[in-house]
Amino acid sequence: MKRIINILLTIGIVLLVGGSSSIYAQKGVKKVLILDFANGGGGAKVDFFHTTGSDILNEKLLTSRKFEIISKAKMKKAIKKLKISKNQIHLKKNAIRIAELVEADIVISGVYKTAQNNYMFTINVYHMKKSDEKKDFKEETKGSLKNSVFAAMDNLSNKVVKRVDRTTSVSSSGKTEARRFSGYTRFNPVIDVYFSGAYISTFNMIGLGTKVNWQPPPLGKSFHTYYEFEAIKLDNGNSYDSTWYVSISYFGYIIPIQMGGNFVLSPYILLGEYFISENSSATMDGPVVKTGANARFYFGKSFGVAVDASIAAPMLSNMGSGFFSSFIGVINVSLGVTYRIK
Repeated sequence: MKRIINILLTIGIVLLVGGSSSIYAQKGVKKVLILDFANGGGGAKVDFFHTTGSDILNEKLLTSRKFEIISKAKMKKAIKKLKISKNQIHLKKNAIRIAELVEADIVISGVYKTAQNNYMFTINVYHMKKSDEKKDFKEETKGSLKNSVFAAMDNLSNKVVKRVDRTTSVSSSGKTEARRFSGYTRFNPVIDVYFSGAYISTFNMIGLGTKVNWQPPPLGKSFHTYYEFEAIKLDNGNSYDSTWYVSISYFGYIIPIQMGGNFVLSPYILLGEYFISENSSATMDGPVVKTGANARFYFGKSFGVAVDASIAAPMLSNMGSGFFSSFIGVINVSLGVTYRIK
């Protein structure tokens, strides 16, 4: 059980600090490389700005359908291949070399400096096409470390993103036509079918079964709902050979993140109801909250394999009293297939 929990925690950490790229793109969009910020002076105590600045820019640019953000994994691979120090990547010659290797249209680099409780952030935007070089620009902000540094970084990022967005145009067809990225667009619904294993810690039961997940087209631009049906036959080594755990979600939210190529990692949360039947003579039921993540790898535009790991916290409606006394825990690991519907 501890091992499964560690796996889930690892997935969460990857999602938080590993960076993401846009899973969607349009015809005529610009590929943007956002480099991690370089430490131009100030010591290791401000090294957290190294990824903070680029992460803020990443999230803000993701809201524009003019851009496709190049993944951090691809960026780091290029930096390693070119053998460039992390505090030298902001230099124009190095930023251009990295951008050329990952085939970016625009590269954004940043550097931070601190001295005597003061800071200065500098962001440079370079265009790879010669005809677009006139659009290159630099934005800076400075102030006291005693004030809100993150607010200053946020404001600076807003200025950069607005300026990049204002000076970038897409083809006329790109305004209405979604371009496929490895066969996938925001409009593709997804269905996953899993062979599933579960462990209910409170009753020391294990079981095998199946579950089906449905990710319909998004609501609006990027709000992805998610639904699940799961049925597990349980066994604790005694007489519960006909005990079933069934879970149905009424609502869920999933965040598909393109990790590179045809690999999609998606954290999610589900709200629903469950019941456990004991030889049809008694039933335990109640609301359930489940959180987890699935990893999908597609071999082409439609079919692929999927791995899912989750932890559920169902509440028993007819056992115990009080909030904590009515909890059971369900740990689930599943392997299956995934299909993107055209």
